[in-house]
Amino acid sequence: MKNSLYQELFIENKQLFRIMKIIVYVCFLCVGNLLAIGSYAQTAHVTIVSNHITIGQVINEIEKQTDYLFVFNVKDINIKRNVKVNAKDKAVNEVLNDIFKDTGIRHAIEGKNIMLINSTDKEKGAQQKDFLVTGIVKDENGEPIIGANIQVVGKSAGTITDMNGRFSISASANSTLQITYIGYQTQTVNIGEQRNINIILQEDNAQLDEVVVVGYGTMKKKDLTGSVTAVKGDELAARRTTQLSTALQGALSGVMV
Repeated sequence: MKNSLYQELFIENKQLFRIMKIIVYVCFLCVGNLLAIGSYAQTAHVTIVSNHITIGQVINEIEKQTDYLFVFNVKDINIKRNVKVNAKDKAVNEVLNDIFKDTGIRHAIEGKNIMLINSTDKEKGAQQKDFLVTGIVKDENGEPIIGANIQVVGKSAGTITDMNGRFSISASANSTLQITYIGYQTQTVNIGEQRNINIILQEDNAQLDEVVVVGYGTMKKKDLTGSVTAVKGDELAARRTTQLSTALQGALSGVMV
């Protein structure tokens, strides 16, 4: 009985030992392959010498002379761009650093695949993403300006300041705001990373001293309490009518004749 039990235990232990040996052997193989791949990434060299060669041709040469395969989006990489390459038995990594220097293109080696990534597009996308910009518009005396026009340059987006001179508008980091108000100098502000903007408008004395004709006489703009709308004589002359009231109809926004 004891001998039989001993033999069974010996056989089981022997089988377990064989299984362990197989596992250890497989682990060594995996580690060896990983080391080989890492070593290949560091030791793979190419020879490419040309004063006039495209990025696409450089990629093809690297694939011919090595086991590497390039992976990239053709919309992100300008493969027709010409470069000068003087690589004699040079590491692939160094060649790529040279041809993509200052272009925003970076590469990543994963095994025997080389991925090309355009990091510039991602940065631009981040800059062009709209966010909420708030602020207040005041005059030189620190008084809030009501009804100042806030416009994103180059876009239709716009707003006006409220009773407290405050405003909010959606814009991106590379946008420019233009602030206008009658009697004040136009001001522009580059947004950048600003989320809250305080704007001080300077009086435009030239505008304030202009004399305008109103329905009940002549006054200077700075003395007016209401809004001013102007229409040029050429525009009235173009309207084929002898009646002034008829010529003014539809020419002035918000004015009923």
